[in-house]
Formats: sequence, structure tokens, C-alpha cells
Amino acid sequence: MNQKKSKFHTLKEFYQLYTSGLSRDEVERLLKRESLDVLSYYKRGAVSKNSAEDNFPKRQLLVVKEIFLSFVLKLTPARRLFYGMAVILFIFALFISNLFYGLIAFLILNLLLAFELADKMVSKDELEIARNIQLGLQPEKNPEIKGLEIAVFYQPAREVGGDYYDFIQLDDHRIALIVGDVSGKGMPAALYAVRLQGLFELLAKNQASPKQMLVRINDVIAQRLKKNYFITAVIAIFDTKEKKLHLARAGHNPPIYFKSATKEIVWLKPSGIGIGLNKNSNFDNEMSEKSIDISEGDLFLFYTDGITEARNGLKVEFGEERLGKIVAEEAHLSAEEFKDKLVTQLNHFVKKAFWEDDATIVVIKA
Repeated sequence: MNQKKSKFHTLKEFYQLYTSGLSRDEVERLLKRESLDVLSYYKRGAVSKNSAEDNFPKRQLLVVKEIFLSFVLKLTPARRLFYGMAVILFIFALFISNLFYGLIAFLILNLLLAFELADKMVSKDELEIARNIQLGLQPEKNPEIKGLEIAVFYQPAREVGGDYYDFIQLDDHRIALIVGDVSGKGMPAALYAVRLQGLFELLAKNQASPKQMLVRINDVIAQRLKKNYFITAVIAIFDTKEKKLHLARAGHNPPIYFKSATKEIVWLKPSGIGIGLNKNSNFDNEMSEKSIDISEGDLFLFYTDGITEARNGLKVEFGEERLGKIVAEEAHLSAEEFKDKLVTQLNHFVKKAFWEDDATIVVIKA
């Protein structure tokens, strides 16, 4: 009896150790997000030879074959060799019903898994360092300038992200703001965002206008962006002495302006295309700058497409209409309260779904 209890206790301890840190959210993340990310990754490496004439089962089998080959080719040659040996030993064990060969195959596969996990952990450590560096490059605190309330929300979809925001205090009554979004996610987007930050800080300190800054940024970055990459950005200069906002936009989501005097919602859409989106275009001539008079109680909402394109479990997007409605209903709140309200509504909308893109919100209220 005592021996049975001891075995049960041992099994219980093993189960607790094996499942430590496991939660329902972790399981959902594995099944919904990580599995789809892995599938998409290997699909990109698969060379499709499917014909439209292939019937359904044949077409699906070909897709599985291509994904499997893509997975095998991602392994280093040595690991690929050992993986092949393990598969052959496993098949051989099935045919001759020999447990020994199956055990050898199992050990080889687990050894390969240990190698891949070690590589991943090294990469994860490096990504964590990159995340800390990226977060360290962002403003430590919001600038304090008389006449303005400022609140910020930032959430990368991965360890590092392509969303970027920054403030430069030009003097005691002027601040420059940039909100940018590099196409894509992860490390490549983050590296371009760091480049964007350096240029913005340099140009802002040289007293350039929002349009001039974006034109100069395009001149430097556009030709160096790799294919399929581009940057959208909006730059604004708030002047509390002149009670003015000067704003230019390079293909970015239009900021929302709530006019407290008339309770009107205005989408600020000065013309301009994304940086690097069309390298042969006349970027300067296609961009305009907008100036707005600021009154007490006016609210300005800057954001990236991770907000409007946030999707719930039914794949329905949050959308501009829902965002504009929240601004109209909650603009009486302080900047910090409004930001918290918007983030709460976003989380309630997304619920158990996962944020698929970097998300940034900057709220400025007069």
C-alpha cells in the first residue's frame, strides 16, 4: 500500500514538474498563434508546384510534402543527417517490431530537439537584450510642457517591434512628436525604427519643419530600404505660445482631432506617401503640411495601424469608425484617463485573441 502511494506521489511530482508554468493562455497561444506563425514560416520556404488541376487530397498532400521539405532544409547539414537517421530507424523499428531501434530514434530526435532549443534560447536572450535597448531608446517619461497633457501606450507584437514614437522638447513652449511604423514586425523592422529615431532627433534639433523632416528622412532612408519594406510616419510640432499645431504625414494613419468648441471630430489628412513606398516618386511635391489653431480642451490622437487593425476572435477589425466613436464620447477625459479608457476598450474587443501587430497610442490634450 505504501509502495503504491509512493509511486503515485512520484508520478504526481513528475506531472507537476512537467506542467509547471502551463496555463490555458499558454496552450491557446501555442495552438492559435505560434502554430500559425510556424506554418507560415515554413510555407514561405516551400516552393509550390501545385497545379490547379490537382484534386483536393493530392493538392493537400503536396502542400504537406513541401512544408516538410522546407522544414528539413532549415536544419544544418549535420542535424539533417541525424534527423534522417532517426526517421529511418523509426520506420525500421515499426517494420520489424523492434523496440530498441525505436528507442534509438527517440533519443536522436530528443538530442536534436535539445540542440534546437539551445539555439532558440541563445536567440531569445539576444532578442531580450535588443528589446531592452529599444525600450531604453524610447522617452523615459513624457515631456512636461505647460498647456499640454500627454499620455502614451506602446505594445510590440513580438520582443521587438517596428512601431516608433519619440518627443523632442525644442524649447519651453514647443515639442516635436513623431509616430512611425515600419512595415513588418520583429528585428528587421526594429532596426529601421532605430535609424528613423536618429534622423528625427538630429533634424528636430536643427529646427526643421515637419514637412522638411520627413523629406530629409526620405532622402536618407528610401534608397537604403530593402525590397518590400517601407515606413509611414507623422510628425507634429505643438507650440503652446502661438497655440498652433504644425503637422505633416508620410502615408501614416491620419491623427484624430477633437475640437472642444464644436465637439467635432476631424481626421487630419495632409497629403504624403510612405517613405520608400515609391522610390521614383517626387516625395517633396506630393507632401503638404497642415497648421491648426489649438484651443483649451482640444484632443489629438496619434496611433499606428496595430490599433485600427486589432482583430477579435471572429477576425473583425477594431476599425477607424469604432476608434472615432470612442474619441467623440470620451474626449472630455484627461489624456491619461482617455488613454486608459481606449486601451481597456481595445482589450475588451480583442478578448482572447492575440495582438497581431505592434500597437502605439499617443494622446495629447490642450
